[in-house]
Amino acid sequence: IKFAALALTLLLAQWIALVSPSFYPPLLCTPRMKLSKSFDKLHEYAQTASQTLAPYGDAFSTQFLDTSKQVYQMVMADVEDLHTQLEPKRKKLQQVLQEYVSKRHEDMDTLRAKLQTLVDEMRAKVEETKSKLIPIVEVYKEQLVKSIGEVNEVAGSWTSKIQSSRP
Repeated sequence: IKFAALALTLLLAQWIALVSPSFYPPLLCTPRMKLSKSFDKLHEYAQTASQTLAPYGDAFSTQFLDTSKQVYQMVMADVEDLHTQLEPKRKKLQQVLQEYVSKRHEDMDTLRAKLQTLVDEMRAKVEETKSKLIPIVEVYKEQLVKSIGEVNEVAGSWTSKIQSSRP
C-alpha cells in the first residue's frame, strides 16, 4: 500500500509540474522527454514491484498497473495536446519577434546614415575652422615670441645694472 501511495504521489506531482502555469513552451520537448522517461521508469518499477508483491495479490498489482498505464496515457495525451496548441502560438511569436527585430535594424540603419552625414559635415567644418585659425595663431605666436624677446632684453639690461651696482 505504501508503494501504491508513493507511485500515485509521484505521478500526480509530475502531472502537476507539467500542467503548471510556469511551464515555458519552447522547453516543451525537454520536460516531455523527461516525463516520458520518468513514466517509463515508474512503469518498470511498478512491474518489478508487482512481481515482488505477487504473493500478496495479483489482483491489486494488475489493477495498479492498469491504472498507472491509463494515467500515463492520459498525461501523455494532455502533453501532446498542449504541444499542438502551443506550436502555432510559438510560430506566431517567432514571426512577430522577427518582424520587430528587422524593423529595428532598418531604423538603426537609417539613423546610422543620418549620423554619418552629420559627422562628415562636422569634420568639414572643423577642417575649415582649423585652416582659418592656424594663420591667426601663427601671427599671435610671432607677436608673443617678439614680446618675450623684448622682455628678456629689458630683464637682461636690468639684471646687468643690478649686478654692476652691487659692491
